[in-house]
Amino acid sequence: MKKTEIIFSKNQLTVIEKTSISIFRYTEIVGIFCDHPYLMIVSVNNNKTLIFHSLKEISQFLPFPFIMCSRSAVINLTYVVQFQSGNSKCFIELKNGQIILVSRRKKNEIMGKIRIISAV
Repeated sequence: MKKTEIIFSKNQLTVIEKTSISIFRYTEIVGIFCDHPYLMIVSVNNNKTLIFHSLKEISQFLPFPFIMCSRSAVINLTYVVQFQSGNSKCFIELKNGQIILVSRRKKNEIMGKIRIISAV
């Protein structure tokens, strides 16, 4: 399969496919999640678009406040409602009600960035 063409600009992400073009403002993206072998871009109004791409590659081009919280999810920190850290697992709840598992390696980085967002 051919990767979906994605253009990253200052304020938006543009997905170009054979028959359509989708534009997502960064402020409207809640997260990008793995749905093997695709990625699903989820927007604030719950629009979902599937793309064929690598989450790791995409995460490198997304601006702050996006953060990769596991191998299967990149989230927009402005849509975090709650961060829960238990004995062995950490979770993030997003405004759309979605619960995302946070990898142990990313826990401290995410907590620090949530504090930055909260201070603004």
